[in-house]
Amino acid sequence: MIEEIFEQKQEELNQLLEEGNYPVIKARLMEEEAVDIAELFEELDEQKLALVFRVLPKDLASEVFVHFSNKTQELLLLAYSDEEISEVVAGLYNDDLVEILEELPANVAKRVLSRTDSERRKLVNRLLQYEDGSAGSIMTTEYMRLEARMTVKEALHKLRTIKTRVEMIYTCFVTTSDRILEGVISVADLLRADDGEKVADIMEADPHFVITSEEQGEVSNLFQRYDLLALPVLDHEERLVGIITVDDALDVLVQETSEDQSHMAAVQATSTPYLETSVLDNVKRRIFWLMLLMLSGTLNAFVLQFYEPVYVALPVLVALMPMLTSTGGNAASQTNSVTIVAMSKEEISDRDAFRVLWKELRVSIICGFFLALTNGGFVYLRFGRDTRLALCIFVSFFITIVVSKCLAAALPFLARAVNLDPAMVVSPLITTIIDILALFIYYGTAARLFSLG
Repeated sequence: MIEEIFEQKQEELNQLLEEGNYPVIKARLMEEEAVDIAELFEELDEQKLALVFRVLPKDLASEVFVHFSNKTQELLLLAYSDEEISEVVAGLYNDDLVEILEELPANVAKRVLSRTDSERRKLVNRLLQYEDGSAGSIMTTEYMRLEARMTVKEALHKLRTIKTRVEMIYTCFVTTSDRILEGVISVADLLRADDGEKVADIMEADPHFVITSEEQGEVSNLFQRYDLLALPVLDHEERLVGIITVDDALDVLVQETSEDQSHMAAVQATSTPYLETSVLDNVKRRIFWLMLLMLSGTLNAFVLQFYEPVYVALPVLVALMPMLTSTGGNAASQTNSVTIVAMSKEEISDRDAFRVLWKELRVSIICGFFLALTNGGFVYLRFGRDTRLALCIFVSFFITIVVSKCLAAALPFLARAVNLDPAMVVSPLITTIIDILALFIYYGTAARLFSLG
């Protein structure tokens, strides 16, 4: 339904552009949300895009510009005059401007910065110096600041008469004159209070905050845990230098989730949309892991070569082998995924490692027993009621599943111990390791039961 509506709007926009009916285009666009306008414009060719973007009022144009892909932003900036760039940039919040500049080619970014006033340019350059992925790199410096000594009446007057734009007006931050954070207060609390009350008496003291160098993953965790609308950011001298708003925290959460999904699929993460990523870039992102998995997979050949006398004597083992390796890999992937998700949601920490291993050991014993019993029974009935063969399958399945689940639970903790992202312990890599271990267990058990070793 949504796609059909979008297609209808796209057709209408194209028709109005063909007719050159820009007043109607402007009226139609004024009824749309900025993100929807950006999506409509993304489908236009470069010439039409440059024309129709000029139809938008300045404030709306800046909002729409933020939602464009990096490629479209660059095309517009190259097509626009310096004066037009100034108008677009003037309507951007500082954190949005910083994010855009980080993705632009150096020459285009330099041109954009040259069209900002000197004071703002210094501020933006300072924000650009924060390490990528830190709280400082995603904060905005446009926020509402009050002082504890103010009365409610004075605070509300400041809110009504403030001339500079602030990105978050619903939450105000209370500081000393030298910007030492003392508390936070919502506009709702101010509206409910009496005019003569002091801000100090109704503010929330000792609010949650982060330091500029804090990792952005910790930022999103705080927003989720405490249902925040905004989070103050302090420098290392404990002065308020900016805030992070809930929309930026959500962007971080989406980015981190996307990165984890890429890592778990054995692909290097990227912020570039799929259709805008070149074939060569896709190859670069994937080839390392494919080579690593291929090389680790070749160890299977050495294991099979070592146990050649076993499967030559018992060819039926080869037919049953995929069932074992796939089940072991699936069991490991289950545990690995559950553990990493729990880590990302901060349900478990490093100190819970032994509790997690103990729980997964019990889970693996129960799952392993029932899977081993089912497969052992199947082999017993299907292959001539051979007790030793059925016992070989039972023992191999049970040990493989227990080892798989325990190893998959332990690896994310080991990764964190050496300062690696647990998601880097990707399912394909675990599956490859489990395949090798499963072959050792399988053919080793068969060699002993059938006295072939």
